[in-house]
Amino acid sequence: MQTPEEFALALAPHLKKMGYKKVKLTWYKTLGSLSLVFSIQKSQYGADVWYYYFGIGLQELASSPIRTIGKCQITYRVDQTENKKPITYENLLHLIRKWEAMYGDLQKLRICAIEGRLSGQCTPAARRYLTSVDLSKL
Repeated sequence: MQTPEEFALALAPHLKKMGYKKVKLTWYKTLGSLSLVFSIQKSQYGADVWYYYFGIGLQELASSPIRTIGKCQITYRVDQTENKKPITYENLLHLIRKWEAMYGDLQKLRICAIEGRLSGQCTPAARRYLTSVDLSKL
């Protein structure tokens, strides 16, 4: 089984081509007033356990640029395995592309919020913002 660092090494060139910048095991990309963040985090429960975090940061709700999962208002966590089989980096790239396609645009994100289709954890402030923002003024 690969380590998180080996996994990151395999992902890095693909994410760079997609416009992401890398800091340690975290990648981020700014799309207008949104930041998309992807991170590999080791678990405290063992060196062979880690998680993939997907995040969306709403710049309107932040005091500084969002480049870490901890600053994202919307997050989603995926275990390193799916049905007890390790996720390949190709499958993970597919998930990253899907996440970006679904949530990488403020209008799409707003529709998802209004329809209650946001994945993972969402702060109340982000939910309020997304369900009340007038997109014509952005």
